[in-house]
Amino acid sequence: MPAFDAISFPDGAADLHAEPGAPGTWLVAAEAGLLRVSGEGTHLLAAGRFESLDARGGVELGGERTILVSGLDVDAGAVRLFAYDPATAAVTARLTISPDRASPDAACLARHGDGGDLTLFIVDARGEVQQRVVYDAAAGALVNRPLRRFPGVPEAEACAVDDAAEALYIAEEPVGVWRYDAAWEGDREREPALLGSGVGPLAGEATDLAVDERGGLWVLDGDAGALHYLPAGAAPALWPLADMGEPSALALAPGVDAVDIVVFDEAAPGHRVARIPLPPAPAATAQRRPPAIAASAETVPVARYGDAADDPAIYVPANGTGEPLVLGTDKRAGLAVYGLDGALRQFLAVGRLNNVDLLPAVAFADGTVPLAAASNRSGDSISLFAIEAGGVRHLGDVPTGLSDVYGLCMYAADDAAYVFVNATDGRYEQHRLGGTLAEPTAERVRAFRLPSQPEGCVADPVTTQVYLGEEAAGVWVAGAAPDGAAPTLVIEVGEQLVPDVEGMAIYRRGEQAWLVVSSQGSNSFAVYALVPGYPLVGDFRVTADLAAGIDGVSETDGLDVTSAALPGYPDGLLVLQDGRNRLPDAPQDFKLVDWRAVAAVLGLAPDEAQGAR
Repeated sequence: MPAFDAISFPDGAADLHAEPGAPGTWLVAAEAGLLRVSGEGTHLLAAGRFESLDARGGVELGGERTILVSGLDVDAGAVRLFAYDPATAAVTARLTISPDRASPDAACLARHGDGGDLTLFIVDARGEVQQRVVYDAAAGALVNRPLRRFPGVPEAEACAVDDAAEALYIAEEPVGVWRYDAAWEGDREREPALLGSGVGPLAGEATDLAVDERGGLWVLDGDAGALHYLPAGAAPALWPLADMGEPSALALAPGVDAVDIVVFDEAAPGHRVARIPLPPAPAATAQRRPPAIAASAETVPVARYGDAADDPAIYVPANGTGEPLVLGTDKRAGLAVYGLDGALRQFLAVGRLNNVDLLPAVAFADGTVPLAAASNRSGDSISLFAIEAGGVRHLGDVPTGLSDVYGLCMYAADDAAYVFVNATDGRYEQHRLGGTLAEPTAERVRAFRLPSQPEGCVADPVTTQVYLGEEAAGVWVAGAAPDGAAPTLVIEVGEQLVPDVEGMAIYRRGEQAWLVVSSQGSNSFAVYALVPGYPLVGDFRVTADLAAGIDGVSETDGLDVTSAALPGYPDGLLVLQDGRNRLPDAPQDFKLVDWRAVAAVLGLAPDEAQGAR
């Protein structure tokens, strides 16, 4: 059991936080205000009553490295942030954030790995968590940008973030400690970290918590008078605080192989400190992170929250006449039509459309039109759309022999146009289109099956092959003609292609072509050369561009790509469905990515990226 000794702080100091990178220096919420206490003296950073302190170092503002501290201003019902020069303790920047719906109960900072941006988590009195961007590292400025909201806990006592693991911990007073994903594009699910109420080792209530630099979680059980330690990669520990009457607050100062744990005892009142050795650091297992690019634009969100937006298709008008469009399915309502500026041009409420694809010219008995097809889950059918000068027109639906239709792609042969459509049970059908624009028809000419659930697919008219995604297994290739070769698995899931395997599309220029695949399990995109062996060219992520106000991309279902020169996209365009639309929270949408950014991050030389022109 560690031995605790008395340690002195200014009067009324109930909340502490060690200053980053400065052993022996503390940030103190005291009667006199928010203080910086070091061997060189005490400096007032701000007047007021503060609690829930947090801090991060290495914040560059105006070319100077500062410390950013956050504190909950009890009287103002707001979170206040102060950047100060650690050499002089002079405050150089301030920011106040007032939650718009309820008073804050707890607040904590998080640093994110891509560029060192900082976000602030605020848990309010209703149990809602707000995450806001408060430091833009690229701009070197404090900002106040809403990122996302999600359900947290009522009666939050404290929160803390493990930056390396992107884990947010929130102490719920009567229950215990919960862990959430702290990443910008993280999901909203939670998992227990340390619970009581008879389901875990917490005997009383979690009254405070802290995270050390090795990712260990420290939890103070004030009611039971105990200190819990949950190290990363080692067995948990528990120490009774038998000589403390009412331990209520916890702080720690990191050392090389130990931490100084400071506990405030309200019964004394006073602070006690103990140095506790840390277990050996777990072996470094750095998570592989694909290189990142940013989107250039985004569409307006779909109408409703939930799993709605699914799959895009890019329309390039013939001979450069007319407006390029992005068609996007809303699997709760129908088909959206967007311009390259992201604005909604048209919406066709025709049912629960899942996947969409298009061909530039499909001949019917009474005319030839650019044609889009979409899998319609409302009637297990294929919905057909003509793209005309006045907009997109629904021609009608043709039946399939499937139940629970899912993915879809189109194929243009010399003699006919075809639609591949699949179902969640793995079955595929190939249909030949015919009839008239007034009464289109579809004749089933082929059926086959993958071992488990498919979705995305794309046909290559140059090689007369069709690529088929099996969500749990990888990518199959088959002949695209009705009498073509049976499917063969050619790309298996692995480090760069993590299930679910979702949307896919082909970027072709001259003699070269690449298959772009959504690796949904890693929130990234894998690119393969369409040559024998299908070698991996590389993978990438799409992350936020704070200056443009566009968030990153995650949980992608469908995608499409074109090599055609479009306004603003001279080497082509990649469109991605975004399953988590943030900055701020909004229903799902589609992100537009300049192919030049993809080529640059994959290291493709200009002639490789563009081919013969």
